[in-house]
Amino acid sequence: MPDDEFMQHPNYLTPRLGRKPIAVVTLWCVIQIGLYAFHFFDRTDVEYDWELYLKLWLTGTTYAMAAGGCWMATALQQVFVRYFARTLLAALAAFVLTKVGTDNLLRHIATMGGLLVLQCILFFLLRLPSWLPLDGKAYSTPDHQFRIADVIVATTSIALLLSAAIRYSAPIDSFYYWLVSVVLWGLGPVIAGSLFMAMLSRSMRRMVFLLSAALVLTAATVGSVAYSEYLANNRTFGIEIILPLYACLMAGFFGGLFAVGLAARVSPAEATS
Repeated sequence: MPDDEFMQHPNYLTPRLGRKPIAVVTLWCVIQIGLYAFHFFDRTDVEYDWELYLKLWLTGTTYAMAAGGCWMATALQQVFVRYFARTLLAALAAFVLTKVGTDNLLRHIATMGGLLVLQCILFFLLRLPSWLPLDGKAYSTPDHQFRIADVIVATTSIALLLSAAIRYSAPIDSFYYWLVSVVLWGLGPVIAGSLFMAMLSRSMRRMVFLLSAALVLTAATVGSVAYSEYLANNRTFGIEIILPLYACLMAGFFGGLFAVGLAARVSPAEATS
C-alpha cells in the first residue's frame, strides 16, 4: 500500500524516521553528554549551586528523551519488538537517572515506567500520528498505536509498577511523594503530547496555541510540584528556594521534548504535506 496515503492527515504531518530526525536527537543527546562530562571532570570537594541546577536539567532531559524515544518507537511495526524497545529505553533512562539524580534504581524505574505507560495511553486517545519506519511503509494507520497485544503489555506493566510501588519506601511523606509522582505522570504526557502536536501542526495558529498550552502546563507543573515539596518538608525551605529547582528540571524536560518535536518536523514526511 503506498505510503503517501498514510501521510495525508488533515491537521498534522506524519513524521518518518530517517537521517535528519535521528541526527537532531543524536545532536541533543551529545550536547547533554558533554554537559555531564564537564560536570564529571570538573568535580571538586564542594558542590556549587550550578552543579545542582545542571543535574536537574539533565534529569528533565532524560525524562524527555525517554518520552520522545517512546513515541519514535511507533516506527517499529512488530508490537512486542516495539514494547521491548520501550522497556529497554525506560531501563536505560532509569539507570541514567541514578547517575544524574538520586541513586535509587527502583524509584526511577517506577517513575519512568508510569510516565511512559500513561503517555502511550494518552497519545492513543489524542490520535497522535505514529512515526513511519525507515522504508516509509506503514502497515496500519499512523495514529493507530494500540492493539490487543499493546493493551496486554500495558496492563502487565501497570501491575509490575504497582508491585514495585508497594515495596518502595518513599524518602519523604508518602502522601506528598505519590502526589508529586501522580502530577508528573499526569501532566508530563500532556505536555509532551501538546508539544509534539504543535510541531506537527499544518496550521501556524494551531501550532502557537498548542505551544502556549504546553508552556502553561509546564509552568503549572513547576508550581504544583514545588508547592507539594514545600508542604512535604513542613515548610522548612522557602518556596522561593524550591521553585527555581523544579523550574530548571522542567526546562530540561521541555527542551528535550522540543528537540524531539523538531526532529519530527524536519522528517521527510513534511515534504509531502
